[in-house]
Amino acid sequence: MDTTTLATLPLEIQAMMISHLSRHEMAVCARVSQAWNKIFTPVLWRHVEDPLNNEKYRSMSGVDKAAIEGGLKRNGAFIQSLRIVTNRLYMDSFLENCPPTFPLLTSLWIDGVTNGDEDDLTALLNRCTAGLKKVVYCLRDSNSGCFEFDTAAWALIEHAGTLEVVRLEGDYVSGAKPINQLLCSLPNLKEFVFLSDRLVGRGGTLDANEIVKSDWACSDLEVFGCEIGNIPRPDITRMIAGEPTSKRVKKGTPQESMDLHRQVYTKLAKFTKLRKLSLGFPVNENSSQYRRANKDYLIQFDGLAMTLDSGLDLLKDLKEMEEVELYFLEFGIRSYAEEEEWMKRSWPKAHVGRMYHFPELGSDDTDSEDDPYGWDQCSNDGSSAESDSDSNPYSDY
Repeated sequence: MDTTTLATLPLEIQAMMISHLSRHEMAVCARVSQAWNKIFTPVLWRHVEDPLNNEKYRSMSGVDKAAIEGGLKRNGAFIQSLRIVTNRLYMDSFLENCPPTFPLLTSLWIDGVTNGDEDDLTALLNRCTAGLKKVVYCLRDSNSGCFEFDTAAWALIEHAGTLEVVRLEGDYVSGAKPINQLLCSLPNLKEFVFLSDRLVGRGGTLDANEIVKSDWACSDLEVFGCEIGNIPRPDITRMIAGEPTSKRVKKGTPQESMDLHRQVYTKLAKFTKLRKLSLGFPVNENSSQYRRANKDYLIQFDGLAMTLDSGLDLLKDLKEMEEVELYFLEFGIRSYAEEEEWMKRSWPKAHVGRMYHFPELGSDDTDSEDDPYGWDQCSNDGSSAESDSDSNPYSDY
């Protein structure tokens, strides 16, 4: 009489049984016998991540500890998603304890890379031989400088055939061309978010003129977040931080501004599946730099005006829109009523959040107690909603 064991069961039955076990229970089962070890180890190492409740200066544990103890080298071939959330990881030593390739890895999240990690991060991307589908970088503030993304951008293009999600957030800088090249090279993109909160020197901005000349490959994009700049804004005429407009605003004629606006809107209008749109500069309001800064220096004066006069109506067919965030853009208008009514009519499902400037309410004096910046969030029924300044519409990873 044949004896049925776990190892002799069909793979789909094994998977069904294992799905009911916790990771701790699977780890216990992996130590029962060599046969069970072969069954449970690949499942245990399929999704590898650090604990999400890491303290800022906690003792080393999690993925970096597994790397040093040899676990990643022994079992790296089983890893399909890797999520590193740590303040103690140094990319060079981490790579020394990693396998030469990750043949199944398709999802990579790294929280903590900073200045000096650029080449090591590129090397890690090159070890992901299966073709990455999702890449997320959360970059921490660094006293020694910021992360320079340009080199890693070209490594991402090597995964052009598979990438669906690319997110870069935090303290980084990047040239406009690498960011634009990703949009031109990744046909399967569903989410594209490049939002820097770097106050000094800013982060990465798409150049409006480069956008117009480019052929974006990602027609199925559902989430787009990036600063778009280099647009003439002759409609901005107010004094800025006590200085003439010409000191801060890109020069150009009204016709040049209108033409470039409409060309950029036309490009965005091709994303007919777009659900989330974020434009501008998402400032960390809790940072000491933000509290000390003259807020006029944080406003983007060369971005899209987002008004009907500038061609906003070209985005009327984006009917799937659910969330719109407009960070620190200079709209160049005193009233937003007409645009609000248009958004309710054209984007019936969308929640619109604006962080914007009221030049009539505040002075250019940085010591003023009146903060001329605030949230005005309009629900699709026209009512005002209170904003959670700490919320992040892209924090679901």
